[in-house]
Amino acid sequence: MITGREKFGPSGCRGGLSLEDFRSWSGLLQVEELTSLDSFYNPSVEGIGEKSFEGGDFFGGLAKALSEFIEQEFAVGQPFNLLATVEEPKEEIKDKGPEEFEFLGYDVVNQQLGHSVLVHLGWLIAEAGTNVNAYGLLPDLATATQAVNDFKDHFPGMETAEGVIVGIWRSVRSADSHVDVGDADAVLATK
Repeated sequence: MITGREKFGPSGCRGGLSLEDFRSWSGLLQVEELTSLDSFYNPSVEGIGEKSFEGGDFFGGLAKALSEFIEQEFAVGQPFNLLATVEEPKEEIKDKGPEEFEFLGYDVVNQQLGHSVLVHLGWLIAEAGTNVNAYGLLPDLATATQAVNDFKDHFPGMETAEGVIVGIWRSVRSADSHVDVGDADAVLATK
């Protein structure tokens, strides 16, 4: 899927909460710019549609639709992230992304509730001992898979802790600045 999402960084504010407020509340002190599929912190940008691609030709379909989305990006008139995503990958895909996109990490998304389990329930991340990178995302598929399993084990039946793994890339054109996503050993631990 391709989607346009509002940015939530140092100068952002959602519902009266700044990024610093979010970091303090969630315990995710390493987050420098929250880039997720969370409908509250990173809602869809009005004027940018979403485009899904079925079957195995995600990147082929992405190439065909990308120019239209890039043109929309510059017509919106506000900074936002143009994201390419893959739901429930079966293998590590961080090195398989589209040209002109940088891999940011993996989110765990509860599609029914419209939130990122990683950012909406940051205290769960700290409780489970899982590390996120500077974008509030998990650095690799193995870590994301372990996080999903940990959530199921530590919080059985808790609907808000359930979600699917989604790989996320961002258009380098929509990135104001680069934050190194690092790897599992390089990320700071949550509180």
